[in-house]
Amino acid sequence: MTDNNKLVLYQQLDKIMIDNLYPNAKRLYTLAKRNDSTITMKKIEDYLSNQKAYQVTKERKVTKKGMGHVVSFAPWSLVQMDLLDMQKYSYDYSQFKTLKKMKGVTTEFNKGY
Repeated sequence: MTDNNKLVLYQQLDKIMIDNLYPNAKRLYTLAKRNDSTITMKKIEDYLSNQKAYQVTKERKVTKKGMGHVVSFAPWSLVQMDLLDMQKYSYDYSQFKTLKKMKGVTTEFNKGY
Protein backbone atom coordinates (compact mmCIF):
# COMPACT_ATOMS: atom_id res chain seq x y z
CA MET A 1 0.00 0.00 0.00
CA THR A 2 1.49 3.30 -1.05
CA ASP A 3 1.63 6.32 1.20
CA ASN A 4 -0.98 8.15 -0.88
CA ASN A 5 -3.45 5.23 -0.67
CA LYS A 6 -2.80 4.92 3.06
CA LEU A 7 -3.45 8.64 3.53
CA VAL A 8 -6.77 8.41 1.65
CA LEU A 9 -7.78 5.33 3.65
CA TYR A 10 -6.88 7.02 6.95
CA GLN A 11 -8.92 10.09 5.99
CA GLN A 12 -11.92 7.88 5.21
CA LEU A 13 -11.53 6.05 8.51
CA ASP A 14 -11.17 9.38 10.36
CA LYS A 15 -14.50 10.50 8.91
CA ILE A 16 -16.18 7.21 9.88
CA MET A 17 -14.76 7.46 13.39
CA ILE A 18 -16.03 11.01 13.90
CA ASP A 19 -19.46 10.36 12.35
CA ASN A 20 -20.04 7.25 14.49
CA LEU A 21 -18.71 8.58 17.81
CA TYR A 22 -15.46 6.60 17.82
CA PRO A 23 -16.61 2.97 17.65
CA ASN A 24 -14.48 -0.02 18.64
CA ALA A 25 -12.37 -1.91 16.11
CA LYS A 26 -15.00 -4.51 15.21
CA ARG A 27 -17.73 -1.92 14.66
CA LEU A 28 -15.35 0.31 12.70
CA TYR A 29 -14.53 -2.64 10.45
CA THR A 30 -18.20 -3.29 9.66
CA LEU A 31 -18.86 0.39 8.98
CA ALA A 32 -15.79 0.72 6.75
CA LYS A 33 -16.61 -2.52 4.91
CA ARG A 34 -19.89 -0.92 3.74
CA ASN A 35 -17.96 1.84 1.96
CA ASP A 36 -14.91 -0.11 0.79
CA SER A 37 -15.06 -3.87 0.20
CA THR A 38 -11.25 -4.19 -0.01
CA ILE A 39 -10.66 -3.15 3.59
CA THR A 40 -9.37 -5.78 6.01
CA MET A 41 -9.24 -6.04 9.77
CA LYS A 42 -5.43 -5.76 9.57
CA LYS A 43 -5.79 -2.32 7.95
CA ILE A 44 -8.20 -1.26 10.71
CA GLU A 45 -5.76 -2.44 13.40
CA ASP A 46 -2.89 -0.58 11.72
CA TYR A 47 -5.00 2.57 11.58
CA LEU A 48 -6.00 2.33 15.24
CA SER A 49 -2.46 1.60 16.40
CA ASN A 50 -1.32 4.85 14.72
CA GLN A 51 -3.98 6.92 16.50
CA LYS A 52 -2.57 8.48 19.67
CA ALA A 53 -6.00 9.10 21.22
CA TYR A 54 -6.93 5.45 20.72
CA GLN A 55 -3.69 4.26 22.29
CA VAL A 56 -4.19 6.41 25.37
CA THR A 57 -7.87 5.57 25.92
CA LYS A 58 -7.74 1.89 24.95
CA GLU A 59 -9.29 -0.29 27.66
CA ARG A 60 -6.95 -2.98 28.84
CA LYS A 61 -8.34 -6.21 30.17
CA VAL A 62 -6.87 -6.84 33.59
CA THR A 63 -7.44 -10.26 35.08
CA LYS A 64 -6.83 -11.25 38.64
CA LYS A 65 -4.65 -14.17 39.44
CA GLY A 66 -6.41 -17.10 41.04
CA MET A 67 -6.27 -17.54 44.76
CA GLY A 68 -5.32 -21.19 44.51
CA HIS A 69 -6.51 -24.07 46.62
CA VAL A 70 -6.35 -24.69 50.34
CA VAL A 71 -3.68 -27.29 50.99
CA SER A 72 -3.52 -29.07 54.32
CA PHE A 73 -1.12 -31.98 54.82
CA ALA A 74 -2.89 -33.34 57.90
CA PRO A 75 -6.60 -33.23 58.94
CA TRP A 76 -6.18 -30.60 61.72
CA SER A 77 -3.08 -28.75 60.48
CA LEU A 78 -5.12 -25.82 59.15
CA VAL A 79 -7.98 -24.61 61.36
CA GLN A 80 -10.34 -21.68 61.65
CA MET A 81 -11.32 -20.48 65.11
CA ASP A 82 -14.20 -18.26 66.23
CA LEU A 83 -14.93 -16.81 69.64
CA LEU A 84 -18.62 -16.31 70.43
CA ASP A 85 -19.92 -14.07 73.23
CA MET A 86 -22.61 -15.97 75.15
CA GLN A 87 -23.51 -13.20 77.66
CA LYS A 88 -26.90 -12.81 76.01
CA TYR A 89 -27.75 -16.45 76.78
CA SER A 90 -26.23 -16.62 80.29
CA TYR A 91 -29.68 -17.12 81.85
CA ASP A 92 -30.23 -20.36 79.90
CA TYR A 93 -26.63 -21.53 79.84
CA SER A 94 -25.09 -20.25 83.05
CA GLN A 95 -21.91 -22.30 82.72
CA PHE A 96 -20.98 -20.71 79.36
CA LYS A 97 -19.90 -17.05 79.09
CA THR A 98 -17.87 -17.48 75.90
CA LEU A 99 -17.70 -20.27 73.37
CA LYS A 100 -14.64 -21.12 71.31
CA LYS A 101 -15.45 -22.88 68.06
CA MET A 102 -12.75 -24.61 66.01
CA LYS A 103 -13.20 -25.98 62.49
CA GLY A 104 -10.75 -27.86 60.30
CA VAL A 105 -10.64 -26.02 56.96
CA THR A 106 -10.39 -29.17 54.86
CA THR A 107 -12.93 -31.14 56.90
CA GLU A 108 -16.52 -30.53 57.91
CA PHE A 109 -15.91 -31.55 61.48
CA ASN A 110 -16.44 -28.88 64.17
CA LYS A 111 -15.38 -28.82 67.80
CA GLY A 112 -16.77 -26.48 70.42
CA TYR A 113 -15.03 -25.70 73.74
